[in-house]
Amino acid sequence: MDCFQVPKVVNIHVLKAIYFFSECVLLDYIPSSSIKLEVAYTIRNANPVQNLDAAIESSLKNFSLLGILKETVTGSDEKLYELQLKPSNGT
Repeated sequence: MDCFQVPKVVNIHVLKAIYFFSECVLLDYIPSSSIKLEVAYTIRNANPVQNLDAAIESSLKNFSLLGILKETVTGSDEKLYELQLKPSNGT
C-alpha cells in the first residue's frame, strides 16, 4: 500500500488502463466505468483485492489530486477523466 491507502497493484493497473485508452484507443476523455472494466479485466490473474471498485475510485481521485488526471462530471453523473500529461496536438 502507498500513503494513499490504495494497493500498488491497483494504481499500476489504473495507469495502464488510462494509457491504453488515451494512447492506443485515442480517447481524450475516459469514462470511469471503462477504466473500472479494463482494470478488472487486467487484474483478474493477480491476487484478489477486496472492494476493487472502491480502490479504483480512490486511485482515480488520488491521481486527480496529484494533477495527473482531470476529473469532469457529465449530466448523467458519469465521471470522465482526461490525462493532464498528454501533449497538445496543436503546437
